[in-house]
Amino acid sequence: MKTNRIYLSFILICCVTLLHAYPVETVVLQDGSVLEGYMSVQRPGKDIVFVAQKATIYVPSDKVVSIVRHETEVDKLSEQWKEWVKDNPNAVETLQGKKYLTLSDIVLEKTDANKDSVAMEHPRKIGANGTVWNVTPRKVRIVEKGAIVKYLDFAPNTYYLSWKDIRSIKRPVRGKTELSGTVDKIELHSDEILSGQIIEQVPGKFIRLLKDDGMVEVISSDKIVTQKKVKLNKTQRLIEQVPYIEILYAKPGKVVRGVLIEQNYGTKQTEGYVLFQQENDEILKCYSGDITEIRKEKNEAYAPLDDIIVRQDEFFVNRQKVNMMDVDERDSFLMLDVEGKPVVLKQDSIGGKLILETYDDMSNRECILLKLVQMKVKGKMRYVFTYEDLVQRSVRPSGVSVSANHTLKLEYPVSTGEYVIYKPQGKKVIWCKIE
Repeated sequence: MKTNRIYLSFILICCVTLLHAYPVETVVLQDGSVLEGYMSVQRPGKDIVFVAQKATIYVPSDKVVSIVRHETEVDKLSEQWKEWVKDNPNAVETLQGKKYLTLSDIVLEKTDANKDSVAMEHPRKIGANGTVWNVTPRKVRIVEKGAIVKYLDFAPNTYYLSWKDIRSIKRPVRGKTELSGTVDKIELHSDEILSGQIIEQVPGKFIRLLKDDGMVEVISSDKIVTQKKVKLNKTQRLIEQVPYIEILYAKPGKVVRGVLIEQNYGTKQTEGYVLFQQENDEILKCYSGDITEIRKEKNEAYAPLDDIIVRQDEFFVNRQKVNMMDVDERDSFLMLDVEGKPVVLKQDSIGGKLILETYDDMSNRECILLKLVQMKVKGKMRYVFTYEDLVQRSVRPSGVSVSANHTLKLEYPVSTGEYVIYKPQGKKVIWCKIE
C-alpha cells in the first residue's frame, strides 16, 4: 500500500509541472544525473518515459569502452551549444582563425536487460543498475573525467526509467509575470489546507511547497490526505492554462482526455482516487488502483496570458514601449507635433484590438482613446482634435483589468486609421497608426 502511494503521488505532481516554458521539469536521478524536459508516459509501480531536451549524465569510467572526439566549428553548432559556448568561452579552441568546440561520441559497454524490470519492456533501450545508459551519447561535451565521466547532452532524447531511479523531481518557480497556470492545494490529516506551488518532491518522503507568502513548507508525504490543483487565472478555463493534455488509461479499457485535478490517497479502509477534468469540463472519478498509464500530448487549447511590470511613467501599446508627446493647443484645437511619429501597428497582427498597459493609478485610468481627423492649419495638414471630441467621440475600452503587479491594462476596439491616447493630467498623448 505504501509503495503504491509513492508511485501514485507522482501522477499529480508530474501533471502539475507542465505549466512553464520548455523544459518544464527537472528529474534528479539516484546517480546524480539530471534530466530536463517532461514525463511523456508514466505507469504507476512500473516505469516512466522521460523526454529530455537537456541532460547531464554521470557514468562510471569502467563502463566506458571508448571515446571518439570531434572538433566542431562553433558557427555550425546548434543554438543550445552556441549559448553554452557564450557562458564557457575557455572551452573553445581557435585554429586558423576559426573557433572549434570539442564534442564526443561515447561508446558504453553493453547492458544486461534482465537486470531491470523496465529493461524487459525496452530491451534495446534501457541500461542496468538504475543508471541512464539507454541513450547512446553522441556529440556530447565531456565536462569531467577520471573515475566518473560526466557529460552534457543537448540532443532531444527519450529515457526509459524505473521509479527507483528517481531521487527527486523539481520544477521552476512561476514567474511574477505569468498570469496563467495552476495553484497547488494540499490538505493534511490535521485538516490544515496549504496553498502555493510544489517546487520539489522526494518520492515517499516529502514535498516542498512554495507558499503565497514566500515561505517554503516541507511536508511529509504521510501527512497528506489530498492534493488538488485549481486554475490560477479565474477568467480562463482550466484547459486554457495547461500546455499539455493528459490521457488517462484505466481498467477496464477506459481512455479519458483532460486534466488531473485531484488525488486522494485513501486510508487503510478506503481506496484512493483521482478526479479528472475532461476537455468538456465534466469531472470523472477513477480509483487509483484502476489507473494503468498516463500519457501527455500538446494541448491545442493552451492560451497562456502573461503580464509586464511597468513603472508609473512607462507606457506600452501592444507590448511596444512608447513615449508620450506634448500637444500644441491653439484656440479650441489640440494638434500633434509635426515632427512627431506614431507607433505603427498592423491590423491583422493585433486582431482589431489596441492594448495600453501602464502602472495603475487614477491619472492613467483617465486615458482616453480617440480617432483623429486631419485639418489644414496655416497651409499644412495637421492631425487635430478638440475637448468636445474627447467627450463625444472617444472610444470606450472593451476591457479593463489590473494585475497583481499593479499593471493597468486597457483594451480598445480599433480599425485602420490614426488614433491618439490622451492623458488629461499633463495634456500628453500617444500617437498610434493602425495599418
